Amino acid sequence: GGVIVASSELGADIGAGGTNSTDPKGYGGKGIVKISGGTITSNTGGIGGGRANAGVGGDSEITISGEKTKIEANSIGGGRSAKRTGGNVTLNVSGGELNVADFIGGGIGGADKNLIGWAKVSISGGEISGRTVMRASTSGGCEFNMTGGRLTSPIQNQPGGAVYMIDPKGVATMSGGTI
Repeated sequence: GGVIVASSELGADIGAGGTNSTDPKGYGGKGIVKISGGTITSNTGGIGGGRANAGVGGDSEITISGEKTKIEANSIGGGRSAKRTGGNVTLNVSGGELNVADFIGGGIGGADKNLIGWAKVSISGGEISGRTVMRASTSGGCEFNMTGGRLTSPIQNQPGGAVYMIDPKGVATMSGGTI
């Protein structure tokens, strides 16, 4: 249990550090995050990979569990990038209440916000409000697997609804839960 309120100018609020470097090799850091219980409010940078200015957003591995977990965040997943591709993410959610204002999944990147990171998202429980986004990359095909829980999207007037995948090799499987 416990309460965490976090903010970050460059990195993830909870996860990896970021960079404001103008060098395209200045990547965001990799975040490995495990949350099981408690209340978390992430005010600015989200949870997961670090942000990058000119380089690729940081990758992340995130596990969220516990029915008493409550998370308020801007994003959960790969780090953002201002100019290049957002970071990749492997995300497993088995419980808790998540309210995500922007995105869950691959980091958002590029000036037009169309360079989305690869994602493997597994949801087996929990109440999740957020938009799951993922895009094909050289890392492999995206995966969305839902066996339980509930996923709703607070975002309207944008393509994709609750699950947004651009990947000809991507796989979406739903054997339980509600979208």
